[in-house]
Amino acid sequence: MKRLNYLLYFAIFYIIFGCTETTREGLQRIEFSLDDFEVKKQLTGEKFVYDSILNPRRILLKRTNLIVSNSGSRFLLHVIDPSSMKYQTGKGLIGNGPGEITVGIWELDGGLDDDSFWAYDLSGKRFYEFNLLSDSKLASRTIKQNEAWFFGHSMHWKSRNEIISYLIRSSDEFGVFDTLGNRTELIRPWSFEEEVDEQMGYVLAGLYQGPIDYHSKSKILGHAAIKFEYFELINLEDKNILEFYGPNKSQLNYELETQDGEVNAFITEETIKGYSDIFIGEESVFLAYIGKTNHEERELGETTNMIFEFDLNGNPKSLFETDIAVRYLTVSETDRIIYGISNDENPGIVIFEY
Repeated sequence: MKRLNYLLYFAIFYIIFGCTETTREGLQRIEFSLDDFEVKKQLTGEKFVYDSILNPRRILLKRTNLIVSNSGSRFLLHVIDPSSMKYQTGKGLIGNGPGEITVGIWELDGGLDDDSFWAYDLSGKRFYEFNLLSDSKLASRTIKQNEAWFFGHSMHWKSRNEIISYLIRSSDEFGVFDTLGNRTELIRPWSFEEEVDEQMGYVLAGLYQGPIDYHSKSKILGHAAIKFEYFELINLEDKNILEFYGPNKSQLNYELETQDGEVNAFITEETIKGYSDIFIGEESVFLAYIGKTNHEERELGETTNMIFEFDLNGNPKSLFETDIAVRYLTVSETDRIIYGISNDENPGIVIFEY
């Protein structure tokens, strides 16, 4: 890459990461620390391990069903009764036939109907609906991404004919597509000060890559970064954006490198990692915090047993320290229960009453 392009990239990165004040009406930057949480509480969890779920990946609470995605077994999706934590059934067969999953499950979405949920296959570019009232192991509906939708890397229902996708080659962070693959809207430009081209959009999408969730009632779209301490809440009704930096006031350190003609941003070993999962509810936002550097995770095997709770206006509410670390989570706000996938050598489903 030419030196001029590198200088342009550094300039855009400085604008995006270097601004400490609100630069646009409706965009608010919030820095927080562990001391800002009103409530600090120790949580003791109960862990459940299932023979049919050897490698749990994602977790979703859908009314009276707990859905867990899995890799490396016959069924890629499993249904558990959260009241008893008894295994109910498996769904989602790998294959190329009708209703079968092509590759694997990247994320889960509750959808808009009471008796079904959706599973997204990123590699296969397909979005599958599964009926919870049916004994069928196959998907009841499949939506395939077309060429115009190919660079969408997540799937969350916004309305009956609108799906929100994280974009990896765009001047904006998210796009809204109809079920035929037509883009109808863009959400949240990467920069309000500088034009961001597709290549820079690719770099930023990789840097900010992380869990995404959307709640159709609260209209809040949440996105957290894995590689550094950042998350954002976007109100799709009033378009207000809250950016959160914390809890450490650590500097983001990265290097730009060219590989196979593509520019990528690589986080340095000293950078403290951010969040492995985010849950958006009707009243609160919950995040599974990583809080370790790559070296501490990989070489020392260290994990952080912290879950943060914020209200939908961005105010810190509760800091939960758990006796079992979790990587992914879902929450019953009514029953005040956090369901998580444990982050250990023998992963299982953990429940915490908060």
